[in-house]
Amino acid sequence: MLAFGLLLFIPTMVFMFRWFRHHAFEHFDGVSPRSQMDFDFVYGMVFGVPALLFTLCGAIST
Repeated sequence: MLAFGLLLFIPTMVFMFRWFRHHAFEHFDGVSPRSQMDFDFVYGMVFGVPALLFTLCGAIST
């Protein structure tokens, strides 16, 4: 489970880096957080939550 969680961590970082590169510091311009939830953010969370859970479960069980 630990290895699977670490493998899921890779696409999480890719999607979240793409999201940050596109939306970095838009809140200073008054852009609402709701409008920043696009494809990259959603897929970053979809991969990120299982990656965290699998990594924690794998680390605890070893």
